[in-house]
Order: sequence, then structure tokens, then C-alpha cells
Amino acid sequence: KITTNSADFEKARAEIERRKLLLDQSTMLAAPQPRLVPPTTTTTNTAVVPAMSAARHVEGAKTAWGWRSFGEFVRGVITASTGRNPDPRFQAAATTYGSEGTSADGGYALPPDFKDYITKKVQGETSLLPLTDQYVSSSNKITLPFDAIAPWSASGIKANWIDEATAITATKPVLSQVEVQAYKLAALCPLSEEAIEDIPSLNSWLPGKVADSVISAINEAILAGTGSGQPTGIISSAGKVTQTAVSGQGASTVTFANVVAMYSKMLPQLAANSVWLINPSVLPQLLSLVGPGYSPGAWLPPNNSLANAPYGTLLGRPVIANEHCSYLGTEGDVIFWAPKSYVTVTKASGFRSDTSIHLYFDQAVSTLRVMMRLGGKSLWAGTVATKNGSSAYGNVITLNSTRT
Repeated sequence: KITTNSADFEKARAEIERRKLLLDQSTMLAAPQPRLVPPTTTTTNTAVVPAMSAARHVEGAKTAWGWRSFGEFVRGVITASTGRNPDPRFQAAATTYGSEGTSADGGYALPPDFKDYITKKVQGETSLLPLTDQYVSSSNKITLPFDAIAPWSASGIKANWIDEATAITATKPVLSQVEVQAYKLAALCPLSEEAIEDIPSLNSWLPGKVADSVISAINEAILAGTGSGQPTGIISSAGKVTQTAVSGQGASTVTFANVVAMYSKMLPQLAANSVWLINPSVLPQLLSLVGPGYSPGAWLPPNNSLANAPYGTLLGRPVIANEHCSYLGTEGDVIFWAPKSYVTVTKASGFRSDTSIHLYFDQAVSTLRVMMRLGGKSLWAGTVATKNGSSAYGNVITLNSTRT
């Protein structure tokens, strides 16, 4: 019996080796081949140009799976999806091709070159997402422990002065949990055959437009999200402090006194890394700020010059203009915010980018779809009482809309 089992084992192992060999051969035969004949050229420098063309071909195969542009890729999707043989470049990577029998929407994953462009622009300087405390999770939510107890509070860990041979009073931390849910953000863009045929225009224009839309949706959610099917915005933070306007300052105005009062309400430990978020309609108010010892235009460069750009900081902190802030005169037109007190979570899969013709097949229209999962919420469950006095510190400071 042992001898029989050993013989069966050896047969199985030999079969595994044969199957591995066949799989390696199939993969080698399916791989796209590089250019075998140098391209013709009209230049006299025949030694340099073919070498450069070959280098571009190899590089393109690495980053775009051999596709020369986004428009050419979409054309390939249409050809393959109408029942013809798929372009060999779809089979260069096993995960790039999905037939109707194995994929719910018959989609084709975008090559890295086209998808990475969108990802990089979302993470660019126009997005508020990189300012936040970012986490990546394999699930749709994360739970974070958080200690919002100030050192001078009555509860939490306490250090006390004691006499010699006196027992130390035991204290313990007061922790709460913050659960951040990741929600789905998606964009669907139909593409006509005419647009697809205009390859140079499509390749340079479409990824940027999709990225702009994603950035706008993320910024709006971080600032004013409802928390229902989307992140919870900072304007709804439980740690928000709304600064009262100065009596008699006038409707739809922002004054030097407002700015100073708002800065003073930020927890000192957070102020050094906080930013000002303003609606562009607030800029004229900043350019005409008047403070004690200052002439009108305190935000302008030295000598109140209009020749140079105004200061990019206010009380030492960066000023970021964003259209999703409220218009001048309403709460949220000026926000003093500590970005690291706001948590965002993105799913580990990141962006998913696909294209398909099946949705609008009868209209000869293809679609580009971009999806990601993103969640966001302020860590603070409330404001922090000051050590001395009756006011409170916050992680988000806004200006009251009652200005008369």
C-alpha cells in the first residue's frame, strides 16, 4: 500500500511539473513581441532615430501596456467588444482583459499610464485630501481610538505634586472611538466615436477633466459633507467653534478683529499646523484689512504695493482659496482649520478605472468609469475648555454669519 501511494504521489508531481511547463510556454507565446524591424525614417541620422523609437516602444509597453494613447485604447475596446478578436495588448497582462462571460460589465482595466495621471492630480496641491490625516484600509471602515482630554482637565491621566512617602494617585486615560466609513465616489463619462477618433485631443483633455471632477467632489465633501452616503464635512465637526462677529462691522465683511479672534480660538497645540480656508469672494476683504498700527491693506506686501502678489499667509498660516467654502457673509466663508484633526480613509484598492461600450452600444458611445472609496470625519467629539476662563478651543473655527 505504501509503495502504491508513493507511485501515485510521483505521478501527481510529474503531472504538476508538466502543467507548469505548458503554462510557461503559453504565457511566453501570448506575450507581445517588440518591434523586429526598425521603423523607416526620413532623417539622415539613421543610427539614432530607430534606437529612440525602440526605447519609446519598450517604455510604452511597461507603463501603458503598449497603447500609444487613451483614444487608441478605447478604439481597441470597441473592436474587441463587437465580437472580433481582442487586440493582443489586452492579453499582455492576465488581469487586463475581461470577457462578457467573466465580467459583469465587459470592462477593460485602464493601463497604468492613464490611471496614474488621474491619481496624481487628485493628490495634487489643489486637493484638500493630502492635508488630512490619511489612512488606507482593506475594509470599508476603520475605527480609531482617540484621546480628546486636555492635560488640565479634571479627568484623564494626571500628574500631581506629592509629599515624601505619600502614595501616588492612580489615573487612567479617557479614550473614545471614532469610526470612519468609506463611501463610493464614482464618475461615468460617455465618449462618442467622433471624440474617440480625435485621439490627441482626447488623450490630453479627458483625464484632466475627470481628475478635476474627482477633486471637486472630495473637496466639497471634506468641507461640507453631510455624512449620509459621503464623508462628514468639517463644518459639521463637533469640535467647531463659531466666533461671534464684531458689533457694527457691517454685513458681508471680514475684519482684522475677526481674524485675530478666530486664531485665538484654535487649540494652541494645533495652531502651528492649521490653515485658513476662504471663499475667493473673501479676498477683497483681506486686501483691505485694517489693524492697530496698520494702514489699509495690511495683507499686502511691504509698502502696500499692488505690484506683487499679497502674502500667502495670514498670521503665519497658509491661506487656501476654495470655491466650496461659503460665499462672503455666511458661516464658512472663512475657516481656520487643523487638517490633521480630520481623518480620511481610502480603500487599499485605490482608484478603479474601466471603459466599456455595452451601456450605450446602440448609440455607438463608449464610457469611461472611475470609482474609489473614501471616508472622512473629524476626530474631535467636542470642544476643549480652556484652563482659565470660560471660552473653549476647537479644531475648526468659523465666523458667525450675523454681521451688522
